[in-house]
Amino acid sequence: AIAAGALLYWFRVVLPAPLQNTMSTVGNMMGPMGMLLAGMAIAEKPLREVFCTRRNYLPTVLRLVVCPLVVLVLLWVCHASSWAITPACATVTSMAQLYDRDAAHSSALYVLTTLLSIVSMPIMIGLFDLLL
Repeated sequence: AIAAGALLYWFRVVLPAPLQNTMSTVGNMMGPMGMLLAGMAIAEKPLREVFCTRRNYLPTVLRLVVCPLVVLVLLWVCHASSWAITPACATVTSMAQLYDRDAAHSSALYVLTTLLSIVSMPIMIGLFDLLL
């Protein structure tokens, strides 16, 4: 599907209106569906446990501080100033559910990174503006 989408994009193929409307509707549904899945998974654990579990903070720091800083340096070196840095997405929770992994833990990381990105994202954007 990714290869087909890339080919359609590269060759600027315009899909018929009914197919385009269907794809747009499905695309608009993805965000709310991810939030719904993450909410269902996080309901298994109390928020106190999400914030008080020390094991959650290493991946959170890696996702919100270390990776963005590495990407920021790479963007600076490559002069690719139009790219963005965001928190973890709900797809991780969906994949954990699909492959019978710890969906509650992945959704805890999703919630934690999303909430903490309220602080980290303006800092990273400020660094981005400063360097680029």
